[in-house]
Amino acid sequence: MAEQWYLVTMADEEDAARFLYSCLDRATSFRAYFPDDPHLGGGKDLFSTLSLGVVTEWAGMASCLMVSAPLDFVSRELVKLWLVPNDDRKPLWQYEFLEDDKVFFRVEDFSVHMLLASESEVLDFQRGGIDISMWEPISLEGESGIVAQPFSSQELQELGEALGEPGEDDQEPEE
Repeated sequence: MAEQWYLVTMADEEDAARFLYSCLDRATSFRAYFPDDPHLGGGKDLFSTLSLGVVTEWAGMASCLMVSAPLDFVSRELVKLWLVPNDDRKPLWQYEFLEDDKVFFRVEDFSVHMLLASESEVLDFQRGGIDISMWEPISLEGESGIVAQPFSSQELQELGEALGEPGEDDQEPEE
């Protein structure tokens, strides 16, 4: 069956937790991303010490580590602790669950949940009592035919002025 990405929105915290744990149960490995920012990089020290984990610099953001690991008992329990926020900690900032080296679930910016699933898999969640009424099919591919256009020097100058940045004529001469 064809798979589709879904933007997963949950109104109920219990449904959200059951959904996350269900995705974790399906996963065979994970990747978590830890920027060099204490508000976003919570758990970095713990995840970086997983015995089977691989820690690398992530090319998607400066000063950001990516921890990849298979989900054995220890890593699964650690991930489980960080899935749902509590009074002591925020959830993971950004992470992905993989099944046989294929990403099927990802979370960005703490709360943007995306699931790759077939229609029957989505219906399995519904049959399991999870409200899917707010789930929306999405595309993670760029729109075809859209081409980024560079700014002209005039447009860049106008943008800089609008942002209050000094232009070439406004800069103080160097001594």
